[in-house]
Amino acid sequence: MNDCEGTPRRFPYPQVLAWGDGLDNESSVFFTGYHGEGNEQRLFCVKVLFNIEKAKPDECCYQAINKMLTDAKFYARHLRDIAGILVPRHYGVWRGPTGKWGGTVLCSVTEWAGIPWDQVANVEGDFTAETDRPHSSPIQLHHILLRATKKDAEARCFIVDFSDAYIAECRRNLPILPLDANICREAMRCSETSSVAFLLDMFQRNVKMTPTTHMYRAMRFHSRYSALHPSLHNAIVMAVQRLHFFDEPPLRPDIQFRFRRNGEAVVWEGDDSEESDELAQRLSEDYIESLLS
Repeated sequence: MNDCEGTPRRFPYPQVLAWGDGLDNESSVFFTGYHGEGNEQRLFCVKVLFNIEKAKPDECCYQAINKMLTDAKFYARHLRDIAGILVPRHYGVWRGPTGKWGGTVLCSVTEWAGIPWDQVANVEGDFTAETDRPHSSPIQLHHILLRATKKDAEARCFIVDFSDAYIAECRRNLPILPLDANICREAMRCSETSSVAFLLDMFQRNVKMTPTTHMYRAMRFHSRYSALHPSLHNAIVMAVQRLHFFDEPPLRPDIQFRFRRNGEAVVWEGDDSEESDELAQRLSEDYIESLLS
């Protein structure tokens, strides 16, 4: 269990059963819930607030109630399409009486996302794509990027806690991948991804960027392609750049692209809504060079 400050605490089972007799009635806890066995086992994160009927505006429990409800509303309004991909699934919020044990409780159940990022800092694995993935979604949640968590041994990272989240389009112009030159972080146009790239040592710090460097060409393509197709979301432009300049697939596996003859990227669902000979899987080299010239 963790207390309302996020500090791990171990409670003996008899003490939990007698919650109202010994523990702080204003505490909030969260813990791992299990269902099933073996490969069929599912993990849940269960958050519980106690004695909510006694909460006062200046108390921790009152603030926690607002955060839990705001978090659930944000999931319902903005995160349905990326649940289980970028964020854990949210199953709902319940309110109910427990008598002397904990008074009226408020309970939130979500998919278990893993362990905190600071606890996996020394774990072997490539987390580059996972730290890049949230900024490749049309929904951007800048201020919580570094709160991503690792899901077991799969090296899957999820964004959690949307009680203070906001929507803002990420304007970055380079991915978090090895780059062949150095650049001031402001030039990437996103302080978070540039900071992550810097900390992961993605830049060649002793190499100056010039028109012949691969990074310069990738940035120029981003600028020209965005100007030529202003209706495209930056997440799509970044995916196109990632495919053609870094030979990497889209970070979101649920999104695939095809290209019209004018170079415009379209999200491809394989429904044959357009004739296949009108759409290409990649941009031609001549088209790319025309943008870079």
